[in-house]
Amino acid sequence: MLIEDCNLSSMDNSWYLMKKVREYKVNTRKKLNEKLDDIMKIALVIKQLHSRDMEHRDIKPDNILILNNRVYLTDFGLIFCDNDIDNLTDLNERIGPGKIAPPEFSNLGAFSYIDFKASDVYLFAKVIWMILKEEPFGFYGPYKYGEDSKQLLLDEKKYSVETFIPINKLIHEATYDDFTKRINIDDCIGYIELQQKLISNNLNDDEKVIINNLKNEELLIKFKEDKCSKHIISNKEFIAEFLQKNQFPSKIKICGTISDDKEEVKEKELLLEISRVRINHNYCQGYYFINKRKIYECHFIVNEIILNEEKQQFEFQLIEDERLWKYNNIIEARGNIVGKYYVPSNKKIVIDY
Repeated sequence: MLIEDCNLSSMDNSWYLMKKVREYKVNTRKKLNEKLDDIMKIALVIKQLHSRDMEHRDIKPDNILILNNRVYLTDFGLIFCDNDIDNLTDLNERIGPGKIAPPEFSNLGAFSYIDFKASDVYLFAKVIWMILKEEPFGFYGPYKYGEDSKQLLLDEKKYSVETFIPINKLIHEATYDDFTKRINIDDCIGYIELQQKLISNNLNDDEKVIINNLKNEELLIKFKEDKCSKHIISNKEFIAEFLQKNQFPSKIKICGTISDDKEEVKEKELLLEISRVRINHNYCQGYYFINKRKIYECHFIVNEIILNEEKQQFEFQLIEDERLWKYNNIIEARGNIVGKYYVPSNKKIVIDY
């Protein structure tokens, strides 16, 4: 604020005129890039506060103002300075904006220590959602991906954007109930920058890999948080990541068809061991076993994974590539030849977890 020296002989009738500012409404900006620019400016203000060991604790749209078309974070009435013992809030005093406040604000006396920087990040994430969703009332609790939380998810179609994965990850990781698990403001800025580059089609190769990894992580989070639905996934990169990262039984029971020299065909229980998955492909290499003997090496394609949360099962649809089968005639100690083993195409494997 600037106060001009007006050479007044008396201060009795003195006054000053402040510049007019506008309230920031969540629908003030219509274009996505403009909204993200505003969000980034707010993030940088929070970063400056946190670098000085200060926390705002009351971040909400009502405390954002516009002056000369630039956004400003205002109202520092609840500011907290880490090194100032005189600014402690009274025991059990409720602080911050009601509906979007983090859980630690409702009962300060329950904690011996609260990282209010994490509280600021929580509030900031809620404000991001309100701006992008153009929803002035926010939402309670953490940001979830499950079927029962669809109304929370940001709408890519509304803004004609490929994905909101960076911002989704930001809001998700910033709104954990446990403040010790939340990301910090630098992480938030990183996600915002990634989203900005994505919508401007300015990602480098490393950032494209990051986006792809975030997509896979988001799918896993959706699966874990949705407890009532059956999910079908056919994305090649995701399937490869899924098979590599998840620990399944070392050997999977499967019913295969046995054919010997006499052309007798019968069903026999085999064991399949997935030994290798090619990165960025849904191509797998494995071995079939019977009676603890390796029968043959197989190469197969997992075209689809079905996650059934109700039954707590994964279903894999296997499509074998017959051109890559490596048949082995296993000679036993007595000289008997074991017949060849075939697993029919489109075989389904169900794994309990």
